[in-house]
Amino acid sequence: MASDAGDTLRNDELNFMNVEKNFYLFTESNELSNETFKKKIFYLANTPAELIHLDGVNGIIKISDNLILDHENIVGVPEYGITKSCVAKDLNQLLKEYPKTIMTA
Repeated sequence: MASDAGDTLRNDELNFMNVEKNFYLFTESNELSNETFKKKIFYLANTPAELIHLDGVNGIIKISDNLILDHENIVGVPEYGITKSCVAKDLNQLLKEYPKTIMTA
């Protein structure tokens, strides 16, 4: 967050976030894909078992695990890319089954 990229991110956040309510999680990321995705999904995992809840869901690919370094309730925030083969039905089912899912564009 202390880089030029962090400055760009903070400026963009003003367009769509309530910045006063933001909080940051420091992670150790294990990058699993170098692909670029226009839309992504993040999942707030409270237990190690939840780190793989979305693995194998149609239309998404895991990008990174994002293990939390110091937080009492969240162990990780796995990141997934939404592929071109993804259909709305799959995303609707995913949101219904896993309400802690965060979709971004």
